[in-house]
Amino acid sequence: ICFDYTHYFRIFQGKFCFFIENNSLLFVAFCRNMWYNFKLINYAKEDGMTFYSPGFIFIFLPSMVALYALAGNKLRDAVLFFGSIVFYWLASRDPMAMAILASSLLFNYAAGLFIGIADGKLKKLLFGFCTAVNASALLSPKIISIITEAFSSTLPEVISIAAPVGFSFYMFKNMSYLRQVYDGKIKAEQSFFAIGAYLVNFAQILSGPIQTYADWKKSCEEGKVSLYSVNSGIYEFIIGLALKILLADRIIRVWTAGLYGINSIGIDSIS
Repeated sequence: ICFDYTHYFRIFQGKFCFFIENNSLLFVAFCRNMWYNFKLINYAKEDGMTFYSPGFIFIFLPSMVALYALAGNKLRDAVLFFGSIVFYWLASRDPMAMAILASSLLFNYAAGLFIGIADGKLKKLLFGFCTAVNASALLSPKIISIITEAFSSTLPEVISIAAPVGFSFYMFKNMSYLRQVYDGKIKAEQSFFAIGAYLVNFAQILSGPIQTYADWKKSCEEGKVSLYSVNSGIYEFIIGLALKILLADRIIRVWTAGLYGINSIGIDSIS
């Protein structure tokens, strides 16, 4: 089964009932279409795994869903944590980014425990210090980049540093977690895997959204793995993937089409 693009555009024109009645069949058809038409089979040669990479769709995502469903309640946090670490490595392919991720995770896990047991002025000082550390880590790549560009003729190129992929979303989640612990809205998480699964969750680490730990924990406690929930996830995944490939990718090509792109000629010149 292999659909062409006109079929998807007809779906967006109002035939969403096909999604509801044939989610599983459409998912297989959509994957086959990507496999043959986009020719991105060997994900190991890509710059990094993304949510529309064949490696993610055919290998990583089905494996994660299966492992998460088979794992007991006590092991699901660990499965999600290690799976997210693997995904982040495949997405970034950067040992420095992995080191920053690990050190920040350990720091904020310990910070949450200390803030949770502290009181009075000590609690306020700890929260202020940890927030300053996180903010400095978040802003430092940008500041170094600005300084390097300003003094590019005198500073060596080695000084230049880029922020790890998804770093801003990850750091804001760290600060959000510590703020909730400080305000007493949640208790500091004792389980390293539980807080690690929240902070490095592969579905959010690259592009958000930034979800509070209270909402995350509630959704994990109330959520159940079932055929209905998997089917609903396939439905949402197909719609998002189709919008990305069929609309967003086409619009960005029009926007950045060299000398004739919208960003070059200006939006006022469009007729």
